Amino acid sequence: MILFFSSFLLLFYFVNGREQLVSYQENKILFDLPDLAIDFVDQNFQEIHLEAFKAYSNDIILSEKDSSKYGQLVWYSVGYPKIEIRKSTNEQNFNNTSIFTFNQKGFSMRVQMLNIEHKLEFVKLIKRKYQIDVDPSQIVNLAPTQFECKTSFYSSEKSKEISINGLVKNFQEYPLKVDFYAPKAKKCQCQERCLFEKHIKSEENLLNLEFDCEISSNDYFKKQFTLYTNHISFSQSTNSLIEELVNKKFQIIEEKLDQNSKELENLKLNLNEFEEKLIQIENLTSKNIENLNNFIQETNNALEVIQQNVNNSCNCGANTNFHTTTSNTITDKNYEVGLFIF
Repeated sequence: MILFFSSFLLLFYFVNGREQLVSYQENKILFDLPDLAIDFVDQNFQEIHLEAFKAYSNDIILSEKDSSKYGQLVWYSVGYPKIEIRKSTNEQNFNNTSIFTFNQKGFSMRVQMLNIEHKLEFVKLIKRKYQIDVDPSQIVNLAPTQFECKTSFYSSEKSKEISINGLVKNFQEYPLKVDFYAPKAKKCQCQERCLFEKHIKSEENLLNLEFDCEISSNDYFKKQFTLYTNHISFSQSTNSLIEELVNKKFQIIEEKLDQNSKELENLKLNLNEFEEKLIQIENLTSKNIENLNNFIQETNNALEVIQQNVNNSCNCGANTNFHTTTSNTITDKNYEVGLFIF
């Protein structure tokens, strides 16, 4: 199944630590099967499952094996939706106002979708699957056109289960804002709004709320999931995550530099040791060569004396060439020298 997005469809992606709005025209997405699927434990130690769909043009670009076009590859994902807790990560406790914003018409909550942590996991998966490097900005929010949620709780006052429905009206603002219709009445002993507020005054009830949701994108993509108030995502988590990732990156670099420094130091020691041995060998060789040259010179001098004595002892008085070949083995300082005299 191929989805053809009209020119007015808006998608969001995360760039340089902030979300920006981008218009995609005539994009086609393959929804037959997710191209990327991964299970991992997020920064809150929660096991989550992510899926991403590839653009139709990805297959063409990958088949050409032209690395200059890899920056045009795009994957679309809704990420892993989580309720956002609007509070500082340093606070130890939170209440219902940390999750919900109340007004006369009801209340609302924010839901985070695809975030930088999800994108980085997809980038690593793409590296393993396709052996290519892509930028996190190439993992794009699959913007839904419909987002509905329902929460239910048991009311002891009415002795039955109460349900309140909510939906997203504005898809151009992230995190998405889910508005629940529960108007505040003057006399609200049994009104849904009052019953809900009484229910969540208990921290136990607040932490055990569930929201059954369904999102879809032009009826081509549908996904059902449940949001839990005990699976939270802090509003400052993105910045904290980026800082943590940067610190980890620097830590890895420092460890590698330290390791390389130690290896380099060991290499220097080995080179110094080798150089010292080489100098010793050169000195020894130079000394031995000098001794050998001296020995050869002394031997030549001795041969000249012998030659002279032979000539003097000749009765004819004429010079006689000493043409006798002698072979002597002379050992001097562990050297054996074969002398051949002509």
